Amino acid sequence: KDLLTLFPKYGVNDPEKDLKNLKPGQWKEIQETIKNDRAKELKDNAAKGRMQKKLTKVEKLWKATRAPPKKDKKKKKDKDKDKDKENKRKNTMKSSKPPKSPTPEPKKASSPPPVSSPTPSKKKKPSTKKKDESKEDNNNGLNEKIKSLEKENKELRRKLDKTKENDNKSDKETKKLNNKIDELESTQKSQKEKYDKLDKTYKSKCDEIDKLNKKMEKLKKEK
Repeated sequence: KDLLTLFPKYGVNDPEKDLKNLKPGQWKEIQETIKNDRAKELKDNAAKGRMQKKLTKVEKLWKATRAPPKKDKKKKKDKDKDKDKENKRKNTMKSSKPPKSPTPEPKKASSPPPVSSPTPSKKKKPSTKKKDESKEDNNNGLNEKIKSLEKENKELRRKLDKTKENDNKSDKETKKLNNKIDELESTQKSQKEKYDKLDKTYKSKCDEIDKLNKKMEKLKKEK
């Protein structure tokens, strides 16, 4: 029922004729709308399975209508056979023709080779000047690189010395701070001890005062 109501929206008025015109995207939309409309019913697994079977049947019909008609294999085979026969016939015709006899070419008169007079080969002496110049250039380049590396090394050493000095300064400052902290902790302990002593004396005196007050009250009652 859902498919019959949804098909006309996608131009499928007669499923037998118009089903082949349905596009894959449209078919997905139809499936989604049916599943969304019947979401409550499809919570049950049995109902879900029945709905899926119906949709697969319709999908098979739709794919069958969309598939192009298969060509006859027999016609192809017959055409191939005919082509093979024609090729064989042509080959036999070519082989039956007599081969053409080659025409002899006229021989050219051979002339004696020209006698070449031997020329003395001049050996080139290797140019020592160019080699010396290239060596000097290489040496100069190496010396410049060595100088630049020495400068970089000096700068790195100077930076390391500065970092060491800063580290030493920071170590001294940390030591001073630690000493101050230790002094403060010792003074705090001593002050605490003094406070505890004073507190004890104060409590003892308070007790004595209480005792004296009680005695005074007794004396007053006796009078």
